Amino acid sequence: MSDWRMRLAGDAAVTVAFEPRIDPVINARVVALAAGVRAARHPGVRDVVPSYCAVTVYFDPLRTDLDRLWAALEEAAAAGVEAAGPAREVVVGVRYGGAAGPDLDEVQRHLTLGQSMKYEFTDD
Repeated sequence: MSDWRMRLAGDAAVTVAFEPRIDPVINARVVALAAGVRAARHPGVRDVVPSYCAVTVYFDPLRTDLDRLWAALEEAAAAGVEAAGPAREVVVGVRYGGAAGPDLDEVQRHLTLGQSMKYEFTDD
């Protein structure tokens, strides 16, 4: 038994769904599947939309051989994540106030946040 399911989503879309939970391994499979479907350039495919645990493939039913697309999606979903490569981590530093946000007090007063809340920031 596979750990994913496919279903029609109307008359012009197919969804491949993995276990509905937020998980880096599941998401890597979703990303790899979406990339593979895009790269395959199946005739009539209009859009490939990944989510945290599923990929929906939108297609033109007049230009797409649904049986071929279905078989290709089954094969790609079963193949797993080998082609995805290693995940990368992106760290985005954030600074508020002080030299990094000299207008913060003015913006706070303009939005009337200063009356009910007071924010303090340091230049660490």
